[in-house]
Amino acid sequence: MAYIRYRNGKYRLEISLNGKRVNKSFFKKSDAVKYSRQIELDIQQSRFVDFTKASRTTLKSMLVLRKDKKGIDKQLKYRIAKVLEHKTLVELPLTEITPSDLAQYKNSRLKHVKNATVNRELSCISTTFKMATNEFKIPIPDNPVKSFLKDVEVPEESRRLVDDEEQRLLNVMGGKRMSIWWKPLFIFSIRTGLRKGEHLRVKWTDINYDRKILKVRGDVSKNKKPRNIPLTNELIDVLKSLPRSINGKVFQLSYSYIDEGFKSICEKANVTNYYWHCNRCTAISTMFDMGLSIPEVMSISGHKTLTALKRYLDHDAKKLANKLEVRAHY
Repeated sequence: MAYIRYRNGKYRLEISLNGKRVNKSFFKKSDAVKYSRQIELDIQQSRFVDFTKASRTTLKSMLVLRKDKKGIDKQLKYRIAKVLEHKTLVELPLTEITPSDLAQYKNSRLKHVKNATVNRELSCISTTFKMATNEFKIPIPDNPVKSFLKDVEVPEESRRLVDDEEQRLLNVMGGKRMSIWWKPLFIFSIRTGLRKGEHLRVKWTDINYDRKILKVRGDVSKNKKPRNIPLTNELIDVLKSLPRSINGKVFQLSYSYIDEGFKSICEKANVTNYYWHCNRCTAISTMFDMGLSIPEVMSISGHKTLTALKRYLDHDAKKLANKLEVRAHY
């Protein structure tokens, strides 16, 4: 049964039918009548979904719950913190957030960060809506994060180190007032091709000196599959030279410290258009130069497909020219 009362300049609709209760306010009585008829019909035909809980739950409350989860990834926690800074968005109830609100958020963020970062933050918001529905059983009319909100990402061009760039970087890292972790971490990066996150979560218990392998655990690997990284004598010497910390981690640096610090190191070494992730390109390209097969390189790099692997392949043009010169004489 529906009841409509005029109160404080609004028409208050109250519906109680088959154990379902709905309360909503309207400025026009005609809108209240039309809505009540539709809701009563939905209840009678068992199509009614109560969104009251969603209307009382803010995006902020769900993000905070997700952020405080045990074992949450540090990068995800950082993204959630960035989204929470936009109070005009996160203070809204889940039912009131629209694609238009997210478009405004996106335009605001693009003034400070790149497309890829915004896309990941939008994905974070989208999965938070899914968490509300699946884990907390909060019915939501629709997920406002639509595909058209995400821009096409233009990845930074990866390149390998050439000529004496490696030595110039090592010289800067070995200078005064430089962290003792830079040099060993850099050598490890350009020899193994490990991802930054994998490097920073390597533990001493993952290393087997007898078998000469480093085990990348499934909870550390990007694709959640464990793999073994072969350790050369050079890498074993680097590991044995490092001090040990009580937290069990091999490398004692943070994501932000590496990102900002490596930019400064590249500037001092006069190495341009090179980023920390390019070390992966250097490592993979070097492995192919050494004669390793595609399956062997993929087992080390952790790539699932050849297409993904080729993104990090940058053949040394000088070496290719020498090969062509040799074959020309046959």
